[in-house]
Amino acid sequence: MKQLNQKLLRVFYIFVLGALLALPALAADLTGTMTVQPTQEIEAQAWNADADPEAGMVNNELLAAGGYVDHTIGSYGLAMIKKFEGFAETAYYDYSQYSIGYGSNYNYAVKMFPEIAKTGKITEAQATEVLKSMINHPKDSEYPSGGFAVWLNGALKDRGIAVNQNQFDALVSFTYNVGSGWWSYRNDDGSWCMLRQMLEDSPANWTESRVQKSFGSWVNAGGVRLEGLVARRKEEATLFCTPVKGTETTVESVSGGPFLDVAQGKWYYTNISTAYDRGLMSGYGNGYFGPEDDVTRAQMVTALAKLVGSEATSFSGSGNSFSDVPAGKWYSRPVSWAYSNGIVNGTGDGRFDPDSKITRQDLCCVLARYLKSIGKSAGATPASFADDGKISGYAKESVYFCASLGLIKGVGDGNFAPKDVLSRAQLATILVRMDDLLG
Repeated sequence: MKQLNQKLLRVFYIFVLGALLALPALAADLTGTMTVQPTQEIEAQAWNADADPEAGMVNNELLAAGGYVDHTIGSYGLAMIKKFEGFAETAYYDYSQYSIGYGSNYNYAVKMFPEIAKTGKITEAQATEVLKSMINHPKDSEYPSGGFAVWLNGALKDRGIAVNQNQFDALVSFTYNVGSGWWSYRNDDGSWCMLRQMLEDSPANWTESRVQKSFGSWVNAGGVRLEGLVARRKEEATLFCTPVKGTETTVESVSGGPFLDVAQGKWYYTNISTAYDRGLMSGYGNGYFGPEDDVTRAQMVTALAKLVGSEATSFSGSGNSFSDVPAGKWYSRPVSWAYSNGIVNGTGDGRFDPDSKITRQDLCCVLARYLKSIGKSAGATPASFADDGKISGYAKESVYFCASLGLIKGVGDGNFAPKDVLSRAQLATILVRMDDLLG
């Protein structure tokens, strides 16, 4: 669903800037489809209550020592734009143009996929390709300044401003939302907007607090503070302040990842990325994975089925006897496969309880049954947990079976926490270990 605040931004913000009169090529470009307000820039009040005025400097690692590097949109930036723009299957009127997909120009979309004009609809896959094309469109006679990323590269390069991939992605998302006019916008005193002032300054002065204030000054439309814009500016500022790994960049090739809420440096970053790359787990489709979210029984069995392969995910056997797992659900075939092979037994009364949360000890029961069904024996490494007495009798053998194979390693202080609900980050970690074990 389109976010109302994003629509209001365009209704209030789209005015013709006097500065654009000197830049006719820009006004006719993709980046000029939206422009910013020509009134005094208003700094948001307490837009981020967690902002620390004494926060440390942002890591402005350069992707090439001593030089500027042209960027393309990365997966974080693309996922952020898709999340906040929302997906529209059919065209809608958006101030001065018809838009479709992820806020893309309708006519541009039809040029790429002529069938849209016939069906009146665009698929999410097509919308993603149109969005990437609009952002990365090269300069040509029709679009003299190119797409959003091409224009931004030129603007930054002209001023000798070097940014890393995350910073570039944050700026592309911001520009896609408010238009390129922010770059030429001046306050009443003649100064540039706070964001450009910051970028023009030395990276040594890019504090986290300053980044938040610079992005956060663009949350007002027509003098009204919009919560949808506050949320977007928060995430753009957070992405801008998130360090990248050395010279590594990630360009979006498929929808859904990597994820905005799986930051580098977190204990689960590598395991979630690996689980995603191997097709074991996916995100929520909006750029988020939910690492701390609880895992349901349906999610757990489906993830195990993905590890096993098509024989489990596309199971066409006799089904299951669970009254709450009808055919046609996204988890129906995996549950039927697991039930038919004695890997899950249900929760009693003929039910599977697909939406119930699964505990760490119950996950071990399921994994142990599967591993034993394919002839896997316990490992040679014995294990013990300080909270052994809290492990239910029915699960104890399975817990130590999984521990002997290195699939589980506890939660610290020698404890296993058997009855804690499993998190998605923990499931990703265990599945990667299991995948490695099975080769």
